[in-house]
Amino acid sequence: MNIAYRAMSDSLIEFSLDSQAYNDELPEAAQELLNASRVVKFEVIHTADMMDKMSIVMLKQGKQIEEQARTLKELRDSINKDGGA
Repeated sequence: MNIAYRAMSDSLIEFSLDSQAYNDELPEAAQELLNASRVVKFEVIHTADMMDKMSIVMLKQGKQIEEQARTLKELRDSINKDGGA
């Protein structure tokens, strides 16, 4: 019985040491996870900013295309009036 008790006691001591080592590493893992989360958030915000800038460029280009189409229509109408008269 004494041998079994000693073996169990040694196992509990080893478990306690392993548990303490795990708890000591846990803050490092949590910090690493936090840093990774910050990087992902930064990338998401950066991507959103780029998409916002791209949408502004696309809207400006759309307006320019509409203006060019209007100008071409006016030129076509003017040519048709002059050519048809």
